Amino acid sequence: MKKIIGFIICFFILGVISITNASTFYIYNGHKYWVVEEPGISWEAAQEIAVNSGGYLATITSPEEQAFIEENLPLVWYLWIGGYQTAPSNDPSANWAWVTGEPWSYTNWGPGEPNDYFGYASEEYLTIRGDGMWNDLWNDPNRFNSYIQGFIVEAPVPIPGTIWLLGAGLAGVLGIKFFRKNT
Repeated sequence: MKKIIGFIICFFILGVISITNASTFYIYNGHKYWVVEEPGISWEAAQEIAVNSGGYLATITSPEEQAFIEENLPLVWYLWIGGYQTAPSNDPSANWAWVTGEPWSYTNWGPGEPNDYFGYASEEYLTIRGDGMWNDLWNDPNRFNSYIQGFIVEAPVPIPGTIWLLGAGLAGVLGIKFFRKNT
């Protein structure tokens, strides 16, 4: 019984801590977003860190989401986001996809982008610049990744009511068990 009560107390403490730390996140449309500053990181390493933290590189699928990110996140010159080209193409704007598989229907390319600046299929990963515009970029830590300052992570937000409902349910079950034992 003491173990169960200890578990519930830990559960509530962790819930309160995560709610308290929510100020480091920016919440929009059921997702939380945050910037990880990691100069020179590769796109693949950024995606791996994002996945290991419970999310993925941010996908910007609407003008509203774009505006939210521009207005709330500390954009610095070149942050990786979750777009990539699935196959090389002579057309730099072809074959783009999101890491989540969401439809590629909204774009916010900067002037002249995407452009495969270094030649055929040379820039196959997506960044957002400090001005909010998108840029295709080479993903080579030994070449030109000095532009990269980090990445944006997006992750689903658990509904706070669900956490409290679960806690109330557990407390109820324990309360019933406690009162049955003492009567």
